[in-house]
Amino acid sequence: MRFQPELKGSPNGTLPDEAIRKHAAYLSSETVNVTYGGCMSRAPILLEYWSDGDQFSFRFSPTALRFLEEVDDPRLELVADLFSGIDPQAAPSAVAVILKARKTGGLAHAMRLLANEARTARLEDRAKLQKMAGEMSVSLEMQRRGVRFFPKQVIRRVTRDAARSFGSLQSSNEPGQQ
Repeated sequence: MRFQPELKGSPNGTLPDEAIRKHAAYLSSETVNVTYGGCMSRAPILLEYWSDGDQFSFRFSPTALRFLEEVDDPRLELVADLFSGIDPQAAPSAVAVILKARKTGGLAHAMRLLANEARTARLEDRAKLQKMAGEMSVSLEMQRRGVRFFPKQVIRRVTRDAARSFGSLQSSNEPGQQ
């Protein structure tokens, strides 16, 4: 396959931000016919896309991309435009994005980003994200209760339990699993 199912990065100037958004909106509304074990179904080309102004994140359907490449569909040009208009080297790691969001946007905003990033993060970032989820859930609980101090044993236990529940929640939300 010529294109990867995930693309994260910032625009490199070859395609205006508005054109990137229009391409993404169009590709997310388009579907292709694919067969799974003899049954035909429709698969969206672009599963999800996200932008925070200077960073973009796209998740494509691998089967739809494969189909577009096999039949040389004209919509493949839009996918190619997106890949040529985004510089993946400029994308910070998921951990860096969440740490920055926690400092600037607060804990609740960082937790929302964490939930989104956990689904699309690189494999090497997932362990760090799991640990961050545990730490943030402890901090959020402390904020909610107005507690300023927790004994270390409680923090370790809650962090470990939260990391486990986050991992099981994440694995149940993986695409393709029912």
